[in-house]
Amino acid sequence: MHNGVFTSLREVVDFYNTRDIDGKWPKPEIAATMNTEELGNLGLSDQEVDDIVAFMRTLSDGYESGEHAKIESAGAINLPYVRIEGQDVASKIYSVRMEQITAEQNSLLYHVTQLKELSLADDVYLNDIPYYSLDTGILEIPAIKKEHENGKQSTYVAQFKQTTPNGNLVFELNYYKEWQ
Repeated sequence: MHNGVFTSLREVVDFYNTRDIDGKWPKPEIAATMNTEELGNLGLSDQEVDDIVAFMRTLSDGYESGEHAKIESAGAINLPYVRIEGQDVASKIYSVRMEQITAEQNSLLYHVTQLKELSLADDVYLNDIPYYSLDTGILEIPAIKKEHENGKQSTYVAQFKQTTPNGNLVFELNYYKEWQ
C-alpha cells in the first residue's frame, strides 16, 4: 500500500476485510478519504480471504521491468525507476542512486548521488515501483532486494523521509520490513 505497511497480498485483503472490526489496524492518516461503505467489515472467512488472494495471484499481464531496486555493497541503494510527483507537478520517472553517509544509533542517512530523468513512452506505465512525493518528502520502496554474502536473497519494503541538512538532498530510513 502507499506507506509500505503491508508485506503480503493476504495482509491487504485481511485489512479490507477486518479494518473496522479488528483493533490491530492503525488509524487512517486521513479519515475523511476512507471508504466506510464498501470496505472494512466484509465478513469473509479465512478460507474466503485465501481464495481471493489465490485468484488475485492469477491476474497478471506477465510484464516485469527486469530491473529492481537493490541494496548494493557499502550501503548504496540503486533505484532504476522512481516515480516522482507532487500536487502541482507532473509525474516523472527517474533513475536514482543513494549512498549511505551515516549509520548512527537509530539513524541511517542516505545522500542522493545520482538523479537522472528517464524518458519513457507515454503508453508505458510501471506499477509497484518506488514512489517519491514532493509534497510529503516520503520515498516509498515497495520491493528492494539485497543479496547476502551466503548467496541468499532478501526482499524488503522500505520508507525514507527527506531531510535537507546543509542544503543536500538526504533521506533518513524511517521504516523497513522483510517480506515474509
